[in-house]
Amino acid sequence: MMSISPLKSAPNAAQYYLNEESSQDLPDTTLEKDGNDNYYLRETERCEHTFWYGKLAEQAGLLGKPVEQNTLETVLSGTLNEETIKGKRNDHKSGYDLTFSAPKNVSILALVGGDTRLIDAHNNAVKFALSELEKDVAQVTQINETGEREFHNTQSMIFAVVRHKTSRNNDPQIHSHTLAANMTRDLEGNLRTLASNLKQKGGVINGSGERIYHFQKYYGALYQSQLAKASQELGYQITGLGNAQFDIEGVPESLHKAFSTRKQQIDQQLLDFGHDSRAAKDVAALDTRPGKTYHSDATLHHQWQETVKGLGLDPALIVKQSQESPHKTTHATRCAHEAFSRAIAHLGQYSTSLSLEKVIETAASDFTKGRQQANAIDIKQVADEWIKEGKLVPLAEKGHYTSHAMLQNEKALMDITKGRRHNMRTNVDNATLSRLNIARDNRQKVADIYRSTKQFHVVNVFGSSEQIARTLLNVGNHSGKRVQLISQNALHHRQNQQNIPRESRTFATWVKHLFQEDQRHTLYELLHSALPLTNKDVLLVDHANKMSAEELISLTNTATRSNSKVVLLNCVSRRQAVKAHSAIGLYTKGNVTTHTWVNSKQADSLVRLHHRDEHNIARTYADLPDKANTQVLATSGVEQRRLTDEIRATLKNEGQLSHTSITLFTQKAHYLSQPQRELAKYYKAGMTLRQWQNGKPHDFVIASVDKASNTLEALSKTEGKAHTFDPSSREFTSMNMQLFKPDCLEISQGEHIMATGKHLPSQIEAGERYLVTSISKDTLTFTNHQGQSRTLSIQNLKDAPLSYDYAHSANQFEPKAHTLLSGKAFTLSKALLNDLTENSTRLDIFTDHPEKAQQALEKAEVRPSAIERVLHTHMVNDRYLSQATEPTLRYDIEQAIALLSKEQHAPLLEKAVNFALNHLLEKEAGFTQKNLVIEAVRYAFEEANRPITKTHIQAELAKRSDALSAEYSDGTRWTTEAAIETEKHILGNIERGKGQHKPFATSKQVHSYLNAHAHLSDGQKNSIHLISTTKDSFVAIQGLAGTGKSTMLQTNIALIDHVTRVGRNQPEQIIGLAPTHSAVSELEHKGVNAQTLENVLTNLRRGATSAEAYKNTLFFLDESSMVSNKQAKEFT
Repeated sequence: MMSISPLKSAPNAAQYYLNEESSQDLPDTTLEKDGNDNYYLRETERCEHTFWYGKLAEQAGLLGKPVEQNTLETVLSGTLNEETIKGKRNDHKSGYDLTFSAPKNVSILALVGGDTRLIDAHNNAVKFALSELEKDVAQVTQINETGEREFHNTQSMIFAVVRHKTSRNNDPQIHSHTLAANMTRDLEGNLRTLASNLKQKGGVINGSGERIYHFQKYYGALYQSQLAKASQELGYQITGLGNAQFDIEGVPESLHKAFSTRKQQIDQQLLDFGHDSRAAKDVAALDTRPGKTYHSDATLHHQWQETVKGLGLDPALIVKQSQESPHKTTHATRCAHEAFSRAIAHLGQYSTSLSLEKVIETAASDFTKGRQQANAIDIKQVADEWIKEGKLVPLAEKGHYTSHAMLQNEKALMDITKGRRHNMRTNVDNATLSRLNIARDNRQKVADIYRSTKQFHVVNVFGSSEQIARTLLNVGNHSGKRVQLISQNALHHRQNQQNIPRESRTFATWVKHLFQEDQRHTLYELLHSALPLTNKDVLLVDHANKMSAEELISLTNTATRSNSKVVLLNCVSRRQAVKAHSAIGLYTKGNVTTHTWVNSKQADSLVRLHHRDEHNIARTYADLPDKANTQVLATSGVEQRRLTDEIRATLKNEGQLSHTSITLFTQKAHYLSQPQRELAKYYKAGMTLRQWQNGKPHDFVIASVDKASNTLEALSKTEGKAHTFDPSSREFTSMNMQLFKPDCLEISQGEHIMATGKHLPSQIEAGERYLVTSISKDTLTFTNHQGQSRTLSIQNLKDAPLSYDYAHSANQFEPKAHTLLSGKAFTLSKALLNDLTENSTRLDIFTDHPEKAQQALEKAEVRPSAIERVLHTHMVNDRYLSQATEPTLRYDIEQAIALLSKEQHAPLLEKAVNFALNHLLEKEAGFTQKNLVIEAVRYAFEEANRPITKTHIQAELAKRSDALSAEYSDGTRWTTEAAIETEKHILGNIERGKGQHKPFATSKQVHSYLNAHAHLSDGQKNSIHLISTTKDSFVAIQGLAGTGKSTMLQTNIALIDHVTRVGRNQPEQIIGLAPTHSAVSELEHKGVNAQTLENVLTNLRRGATSAEAYKNTLFFLDESSMVSNKQAKEFT
């Protein structure tokens, strides 16, 4: 990587950089062999540590010579060979420190293993990057004849390169400080300062410093790719680390970590900060930066060797192997296969797009069982086998993969509902329907669901699902059915019990309910218990949009065995669960009947954005008189803990919490994925394993963990006996153990706490909230929300599942009048906003970037299925499933997989350049060659763990006839012929559409109408006037989140409808278009007949409809910024 910092003082810089390591007299070392064939490190000459570089150095006769302190100080002060910079200022800036740092394993093998070939490779990579930087960034300014400032490239600089070998903690770390002096030579031969430019314009970056900073990643990538190529040629295997960086494979992780103490300090500081941004890393580095200490060569060398011996390792052997057998190969072991399989299963829960680098890293570090550590090289071999065998399917984006198992699982969703079922029809009498307080068309939908002979139904719900859930529950119970209301989790289960009551509208039903329990379960309870279901049961599943493919398949199998009807409520505008991956969309492609339900009950919410300040949030909460109707939410666990601490501190300062407290030892549930549950390393001493037998818990406390044998030693709380468990055994899996970890709470009088689970000793129920009214040494008194008071001993509350009731996860929101939400801008989404505004009348959002948050709140949450990711090969911007039928969808999947497999076998260089072009074209029509090189190098590192260089990339580009370039003063820009033609076509269509239509209304009619709608803003009024009076085919309205675009749209449609009733120019139809189904749902929620843009275009491509069918149609295209140029071309 390359880091940048300005040089402040020439004398100080010259002294600091040249003398930083000289006090410890630390020369380079080389690997030698003594008479007994033992390897040792021999010192080499110091003069190789520094050298001059650059065209100015060559002209001054300094090229390659050692850097002397006096010469360096003079050059940084603005004088070269007694020639001073023309027009030098008193406050002359010395220049920049461009630091090129070698990967950690390169430093270990070079300095501890003694492979000086790697030091030469580092030096050569630095020289290559500097040669490119010198050609690109060196500039002078000149005033032309008209008095304007011009920039001219000079391609000449001078660099003093000073190589150091240690980090601030004296770990081995090769890094070269390249001191770029603030001087160049203009076209007339004068020595000048480098140009600077504070205000950029015209898209071209001017100013030498500005170019260095702007293209920092590019020059870092050039250095990394050259060093990687040289390392590979020396016999080492490399691996990509992301961000166009690499390291050498084969160095044990324990050795890498032992020599990375500085990184550990910075990582710990970042953990304390709760941030992981580039800026946070810079601050953390400064905060933890120790003073430089100096040791003799013997002392430092002794420390390094002692560290190596203490770990029982010898990096010199790795060096020797690279010299003797540069092309050694290894075979994948059973350990590597198992680790890789577990990593795929674990990561596949959270995304259908898997980075191969991430899978290998996770498999090696987190999913090896027992004594043997899986080697990354072996795991990479397993990955190659999976790809070759088709178990991993390559995706079009970013070199990621999805698994064949995921695809097969999702395909099963379309098959599992096939076949005919009998006795599904239920008669619903009109008297029952007439009692419902809902619209007539919604009554008919309820009747259709029960009278249908189909077994499986999906209802796409717009708005809250409470209304339809209550309606279906009570209609079914009044029609002879036993409706099982299924909630996604315990929190939803409690909310549905409160908000969706079972009703008895007839005497017969009232009597029946006296003897029949209300049937309500969580999804987990339904799928993991043997409920006696029959054809009489209806499984009504709320928030089915959160279900995974596995859960939908399991539910369907359960219903098929019992011949029960299934109704899934898909809340389309709400968030999916992490595991869902749009599974419900695939499910509807089978033998499933779909319905639409628009909640007739609407509520307006006041939403405000604020700059995030934890103290301000805590103060707002503390000052609230009615805390019972307010909730505080956070989008991350770190932020939730911080908010809780800040709120409690504020409440104590305000006297709402007592300063005296007692310590309560508690437990909280600890969740592991199935692959994690198989490995002993994820269990800790002190954790509790809980097995349920006949409704009673049996607890085992883990006493010790043996990672080598993958076993747990645990003591039974009931019997006091010791038990040994192997988490990977079938016996352990069949016990369905729950896992809890110990915790403790400091409880003060006035504390708000809640129960996260049931606790038999204290008879606390899950979900109960309590206010602590009194504390003593041995007891605690609290009241619940109903005002009932209890006093319990501290002993009875030991290990109770209790937590503070202040800040909660954004996934655990409840219906409250007021919500305070804290989160970074990138964690926000339109789906989250919909969730919260449907449950709160006031929402205050505290975020780090309110402007970015506005944009994030306009974006739909996207969690594509594996099938959708494969279909994305066709570069369709709508990443949700289209209205394709199941056979068409299957055909498209097979074609996409075949295309991806073909692309997978193309040469690496061709694939890397293809990826870079396509990736950059998604964001902009024209881009710099520097960005293209960065993306191509990154792709090669991450996808194939192989290096490619700028020279390779330029040669590949030269062969392509479809890629076009132009030279600018800050480098080459690229685009493609297709991109240019597409944009020309779009602009031409828009131009030809001018003046082609009769307005829908006159300006007078619009003003008259708007006078009656004074509540509209000026922006909304202007937009309505433009749309209604334009003669053009295309007009555009720009609006940010919360500016009233939806209100404007509704009012505009009402105006056009109002005006055209008396006029002749009436659109035959008004259609809302949007790039995603979520946005379509929003339009339909506003009463607009809507569909996806891709659906319209697909029907036109396939001939299902023609352009004539849309003659005199008024289209409203929402979220047009998400429309691709390809779609815009077709549409216009």
